[in-house]
Amino acid sequence: MPHVIASALLSRTAGQLRWLRTETVRTWSHSGVRRGLLATSLIAIGGFSRAFTPENSPWLDALPWLETSASWQLVASVLSVLGTLMLIDAWFQLRPRIGRAHPDLRIVIALWTLPMLLGPPIFSQDSYALAAEGWMLHNNADPYTLGVGMMPGEFAEQAVLVWRYTIAPYGPISLQISELVVGLFNYNPYWSATLGMRLVSLAGVALIAGCTPAIARHFGKDPQSAVWFAAVNPLTITHLIGGAHNDAWMLGLVVLALWLAVKHRFLLACACVAAATAIKLPAVVVAVPVALIAFPPPTTGRRWHREFAAILHVSVASALSLAAFLAISMASGLGWGWIAGLSVPGIVVTMAPWRATGEFLGLIMNQFGFYDIGRRMGRIFTDTGIAVTIIAILALFRRWLLRKPNNFGAAAMALIALGGPSLHPWYFTWGLTLFPFSDPTPMLRRLTYLAITLGMYASVVLLCYFNGALAIGLIAFIPFCWLAWVNDRIHVRGTELKQPVPVGNPVA
Repeated sequence: MPHVIASALLSRTAGQLRWLRTETVRTWSHSGVRRGLLATSLIAIGGFSRAFTPENSPWLDALPWLETSASWQLVASVLSVLGTLMLIDAWFQLRPRIGRAHPDLRIVIALWTLPMLLGPPIFSQDSYALAAEGWMLHNNADPYTLGVGMMPGEFAEQAVLVWRYTIAPYGPISLQISELVVGLFNYNPYWSATLGMRLVSLAGVALIAGCTPAIARHFGKDPQSAVWFAAVNPLTITHLIGGAHNDAWMLGLVVLALWLAVKHRFLLACACVAAATAIKLPAVVVAVPVALIAFPPPTTGRRWHREFAAILHVSVASALSLAAFLAISMASGLGWGWIAGLSVPGIVVTMAPWRATGEFLGLIMNQFGFYDIGRRMGRIFTDTGIAVTIIAILALFRRWLLRKPNNFGAAAMALIALGGPSLHPWYFTWGLTLFPFSDPTPMLRRLTYLAITLGMYASVVLLCYFNGALAIGLIAFIPFCWLAWVNDRIHVRGTELKQPVPVGNPVA
């Protein structure tokens, strides 16, 4: 019997390897795939600069001119700009279309990720802080009460200065994953923060790619188009994987929760919502679509009766998710320090609309001598933005309570990103990951493509700024605008994505 089982396993493995070889060759034949691989290679090479490479990086020991050569900073900035433009264009080339063979998008993700695995984080240094928090846990220090800089050493020195003395803003599962990764990579500061965190992020994106087709079919969407948009878009490739952000872990669990809801595994879906929330708090709103997908409200009867049933389903899902979240937090032994950490991301001014508007008005107030109100404008607008976001989410809940839970999930995640005190380009992926399941208007669809392009432009501008080559980033605005217009004209306006696959009875 063991011989038969071993033979069957070997035969199955050989068959899978043959399939992988055949699909890889077929995927590689697509020009967009090759162009995308060249693009991520250029971005990865451009990442070897002082922009997002810490001073104690082993690459600087081997190649010290990476930091000191002004000429290389210029070249690295140009390579990053060119690679980003090429990646956006390559992504649009892979857009599934009627009557055209498309590559295996899972292989595309793997190929495009390869050049970025060993280099510094792409467009960010957050993964160094994640690794440092894992190192703190390993040494029985509490990241919710101490900053990573309170434990001197290579892990702390890698973290960017602004986050070195702040407490962790992430949930307990995020910290425990960091501790696990640091241990698996033998407590090596650089490799745990780069390759280790990237592999976990890649697993999160793989989870998105694996679960998305079934969810898309449930809502009457094309699976290939959904995977193309959610898991292969440039923000996901460069930021979630290349930047090794824990947003990939959160979103992977969010999509898994929706997949479990589609399969009517309600309790497991609530547990996944809790786990995702224990990484980053915005995932909590996914309890709403999970409830309404697993237990759709009645379609007949009086409206108040149907609304009561829907609210009851959402309340049960929220209560179960909260109970699981409390259990996770208690089991972690880390307490509730994450609550105090929620304010940490807002200590720096980013492109968050509300906060940026408040800071700008504060500068104007200061010019006229109103220093006290000018100092408080940022906080006033930040709090206003949070309040408006909550009201908007409640309004969308009321609007889509009896139908279109797919719309609510994407819109709520997007509103949280835009209405919060901090906004980075990878925050766009919160709503974009769930966007393929929604029913957007043509104009909203065009705006999402534009948001991806602008998010990538904001990324390269920041890199150019840190490399002392801001002029290159400003000049790059012209080709980015041109690319956005061309892709909108060719791939969006007047065209349709591959026709949705008919399903039995989608909830929409």
